[in-house]
Amino acid sequence: MSSAAEEQVVIYDHLRNLYWRANERGYAASIHDAGLYTRAEGEEIVRDHAKSRKLTLRSKPSTTPDDVIVTIVREAMRDAWNDICADSGHRPRDLERRGNKTYFEPSTWAALTGEMVAARLRAHANSPTKARDD
Repeated sequence: MSSAAEEQVVIYDHLRNLYWRANERGYAASIHDAGLYTRAEGEEIVRDHAKSRKLTLRSKPSTTPDDVIVTIVREAMRDAWNDICADSGHRPRDLERRGNKTYFEPSTWAALTGEMVAARLRAHANSPTKARDD
């Protein structure tokens, strides 16, 4: 019987370049669709299949609630926009006006927003309050 606090892992199959699904039933391309196993279960599976395939255990991916992600993205977009506008004195080069239409080609603003989102998601995943929420 596993406790809620017991570490969970996913199983990665190097030969197939895929993750195992739950209950050893099929494969998933994304780590987020992989089945979760206790470390003991995962180690046993890896040991049992050592001769036929190369399997490794990877940490369970962190999950961040959608509302937190939306807030992080919204704030990062605003902050990136403000940083670019403060530096250049005008809107990002990503926006182009053609006649009465505005076109968006992600480059400067998107790259800066992406960097800010990634940093904030890492900070959220490592925050002490996040650990208490799980």
